[in-house]
Amino acid sequence: MISSIILSGIGVLATTLVAAQSPVSISNPSATLPEIPCQTTSRGRYYPAEINCTPVLDPSTDDDTPALQAAIQRAGNNTGYVVIPSNMSLTLKSPGLWEKCQWCGLKNSGTIKIAGGKSWEGVKGVLSAWNTIQWRMDSPGVIDASYLRLASDADTPPALFHGFNMDHLWSTGMNLKNAPGTYLRLEKVSYISAQTISILSEKGYGRDDAYGIVMGGGEYVFWDHIDIKNEGERTGNCIAIDGVPEHGTTIRNTTCVNTLTGVTVLLGASETRYTVNGLVNASHIRVTDLTVDADIATGVLNKGFQRAAVSDVFFGNVTVLNGDAAVVEDCWAGPGKTGQCDQTKNSQEEPLRTYTGITFKDYKGKLGAPPRNRTGTVVVDVRVENWGF
Repeated sequence: MISSIILSGIGVLATTLVAAQSPVSISNPSATLPEIPCQTTSRGRYYPAEINCTPVLDPSTDDDTPALQAAIQRAGNNTGYVVIPSNMSLTLKSPGLWEKCQWCGLKNSGTIKIAGGKSWEGVKGVLSAWNTIQWRMDSPGVIDASYLRLASDADTPPALFHGFNMDHLWSTGMNLKNAPGTYLRLEKVSYISAQTISILSEKGYGRDDAYGIVMGGGEYVFWDHIDIKNEGERTGNCIAIDGVPEHGTTIRNTTCVNTLTGVTVLLGASETRYTVNGLVNASHIRVTDLTVDADIATGVLNKGFQRAAVSDVFFGNVTVLNGDAAVVEDCWAGPGKTGQCDQTKNSQEEPLRTYTGITFKDYKGKLGAPPRNRTGTVVVDVRVENWGF
């Protein structure tokens, strides 16, 4: 979403987003579905009318994805929403996609069940929005993946929602349950305003490489009141922030229970990351009012990038129930593992990786020793205030 050359004073700063290959489009649904009922609501003289369309389910099939996709298309590309009423239940066995629409999205007050197995191989998301403007998901109703069965445990499951190259993502509530992998995977999604997010993995669901929320390459991000809970064995990762441009991320009022990592800046978590002059970069991140039970509660982790720069990261008002309260770990390979990174300086004798301006403030609960500063090939500059206040 961002690819620019910034001219400043005496030099040129090249700023790029490095992304995985763009997702492949999903085929259109059958044209034989019944007429889709829609309601049109005026939004005033200066805005186009809002169109709300409800899927018409076909009783002859056990996959309601064609009905969902037909409603998406019927709603159109401008101010069109798919509405699932409280008395409706959909079963999706193949992906649903919003693409190249504006002021569009999903309003779910019913139940969306995710089922099937082999049909999900290689799919990025059960529900996806690509190249959209002002996309919204309001889902007080549940999106439940309890019925999805992968062909093999080695397969990478789809995220419940995959956002790619989105300009504005809005939500006043999501209720997500039992994803076999990641719940929300966001790549190059900027201007996020989302609150009241509930993510629940019951016993038998989740995996170590999955995330409640993982973000890469987005800016102007705001999350509020997030509850992520794992009822089974300790597994998965709560919230991971990969490379972030200068207009950063705010996360507040969050609870993470029984995960491997809590809320972390985790370079390498996403397939999309932000680089500045060849350095994987994350900055301007603020996390406050956090309660966490995880092996690693908060901190900065690098999954093996040889050159990285993380700066201006603030964690504040954190209650630690279990695990390491705060870490800055270079070359992180995963819980209990030792990573390997190049420790030699370049010809200019500059540090390979820098983690500066990292603040941990107002921590309480089960606390060990706070992170320490380092110099040399890897620079760690942290500030600790009110540790165990």
